[in-house]
Amino acid sequence: MQSTQKQEYVTKLKKADSVLKQSLYKIAVDSGYTVGDFSFMKDDEFFEYFAKNLNATIICKDGTQNQCIETHKTLNKQRDYQFSSYGALITNDGIAYGWSKDYCDKGVAEEDKDRAKCIGQFSVDVNASKNPNTIGYDYFYFLVIDGKGILPAGYGNNSADCNKNDNGFTCAAKVLKEGKITY
Repeated sequence: MQSTQKQEYVTKLKKADSVLKQSLYKIAVDSGYTVGDFSFMKDDEFFEYFAKNLNATIICKDGTQNQCIETHKTLNKQRDYQFSSYGALITNDGIAYGWSKDYCDKGVAEEDKDRAKCIGQFSVDVNASKNPNTIGYDYFYFLVIDGKGILPAGYGNNSADCNKNDNGFTCAAKVLKEGKITY
């Protein structure tokens, strides 16, 4: 993969990180919740608030996910189907966001104490359905941990699986920390 393409993915990942944090802060404040209280995200209406806040161009929910479900590969080239059980959307800038309430597996909530506090996870495809559709290159995970906020997957284990011999589920923290894709 070319270094300019990798850098574009890093730039879009940084933007997605910022958008998630700003959007959730705004939704919390607008809904009357205190900063740091993410319990509003357990409401079945959360995804609609989120989609409206981002001015999504495509919204996939309740069986209409054809444009938002696709097959991804892991870093070690295994097939991995990604979708959101509560909804997905694509924004004007071509970034896709998926939300799964109470879904904190795939090794992304590393610490047992945080797994119990995990409210849900976002999946972010920085170029929507365009290739390479590979976790760790253009597809990343973020967790919402009660009391900690929105954290990139890999924050608690130094992105241990972020290499070409593993799945890459926790690459978001590594890429955001280093500002580049080095694998």
